[in-house]
Amino acid sequence: MVAVRIELLNGGGWADTGCWIDGHWGQYGPDRLISIAVTQGWELEGDDAALAQIAFTRLDEIGPRGDEAERLVQAFADEHDVLDCDVFTFLVELADEAETWLNDQCPEGFAFGWYDGEFFLQPNEWWEETE
Repeated sequence: MVAVRIELLNGGGWADTGCWIDGHWGQYGPDRLISIAVTQGWELEGDDAALAQIAFTRLDEIGPRGDEAERLVQAFADEHDVLDCDVFTFLVELADEAETWLNDQCPEGFAFGWYDGEFFLQPNEWWEETE
């Protein structure tokens, strides 16, 4: 399928259809999704902004250099009296909200979504073919 360029509804500019997050992101896919939504104009406050900062830091520190991300996760967990692993659940939930927000920016006939471990922007017809 040929990539199509669409204009997002939030005035954030143009977006190309196709794969936006490929499988190599692995466990960092939700972090990447959050960063894409923020880059496209998604505004966050409070705890959501703190979680986004964790996501950005995790992306900056992919690999063995995760000291700052670890510190941020622990601080968030301590502040909210939850386990460290719960923070990652919150990140996935925030990524789901980011996907919803991105879809709200799509013109009729297009949608963002996950398919086979990768995140796409595609026409609705493409999504119907994948079902």
